[in-house]
Amino acid sequence: IFTIGATSCKIKHPSIAKEMIVVLEDSTAAANLINADDEDHFFTKITVIDMAIQMHMSPPYGSRLEMIKLYRDFLNGQVLQPSAKDRVWIDSAFHHVKDGINKLNGNLFPPQISIVKIKPDHYGEGTFYTRGSTIFIPDHVFDEDFNNHITVMYHEFWHVISRNNPELKRKAYELIGFLPHNKKLIYSDSIGQFLLTNPDGVVDNYATNLNGE
Repeated sequence: IFTIGATSCKIKHPSIAKEMIVVLEDSTAAANLINADDEDHFFTKITVIDMAIQMHMSPPYGSRLEMIKLYRDFLNGQVLQPSAKDRVWIDSAFHHVKDGINKLNGNLFPPQISIVKIKPDHYGEGTFYTRGSTIFIPDHVFDEDFNNHITVMYHEFWHVISRNNPELKRKAYELIGFLPHNKKLIYSDSIGQFLLTNPDGVVDNYATNLNGE
């Protein structure tokens, strides 16, 4: 099933990817999703300076608790209500994504993926990102040819797949020389306060040995 969320109703039509549900979320659901903490514990790990940069704030900054509240309110203002035209864009894009994934392994499809249309203020134009099983797409992208964004859709899809398949993720990372280090990393304040998050994930539990050992 492919659905588009709306404040008053949901429009449904036959699935282009029967192995999963793809939901283009309305702005109300989107606000909940952009503020949801996932298994990577994004809101626990994001630093004050990272939030300040995204909100275009200059120092001095408030406490972490104050900044988190400001940041969550800011994110609420970053989500947008999708249009019928946006649904067509997603429908067309996922037709290609579904076909490509099926050729690789149709069992990789997660049960459901949510799509959220966003303003590009926090991460910048052209920046797709994921959290949990949600893909966030900048608003201007929906005015462009979906064919130009199929590759990045595969990229974001991989983050969703790997987040939901730890063993597959481990094997894939091992192919490029990264292994779980099974340690809790503790950063000094001089470094930790300046850490910036990758919008696609904040985990730091994989490492590679640069000495080749």
